Amino acid sequence: SKKANGTTVSMKKGKTAKLTLKVSAQNNKKPATDLIKIKSKQVALTGYTVKKGKVVLKLKGKKKGTEKITVQSGKKKVKVKVVVK
Repeated sequence: SKKANGTTVSMKKGKTAKLTLKVSAQNNKKPATDLIKIKSKQVALTGYTVKKGKVVLKLKGKKKGTEKITVQSGKKKVKVKVVVK
């Protein structure tokens, strides 16, 4: 499960920000390594790392504005508010 609903991330256009999500694998013997996807006009996913129950996303501001993005890992989805200044 991911616990980021209601989270707000803000950054300046052209700069990067980190977003940390808690994850738990359905099978505890395997790490949560599903491909991470986002759909956004304001930010781009520039990379991510998976460590012991956490996924750290690197987001880069593309366009000024506010948007609710959906971060998807496998079948799980989380909505996060993004503000690009």
